[in-house]
Amino acid sequence: MQEQIIEAPLRFSSAEECVRWRREASGTMQQMLSELDEEAKENIWQEVVEAMRKFEKVDGFEPPCEVLICSATE
Repeated sequence: MQEQIIEAPLRFSSAEECVRWRREASGTMQQMLSELDEEAKENIWQEVVEAMRKFEKVDGFEPPCEVLICSATE
């Protein structure tokens, strides 16, 4: 088996934009939060935005991100 780690930073204008994208793209997150009422969901997403703000810079938002590529043959 071979594996390779590739830097793949996400770039957005702000933490809010990134979280908005994650909310729309992540079915898993939607499913995990599905039992909560709307107010609780909004509070959680706002906490995520606040935690992600540490990756905001003058020129935008760029959190660290890596992709692990694995391959194998039999």
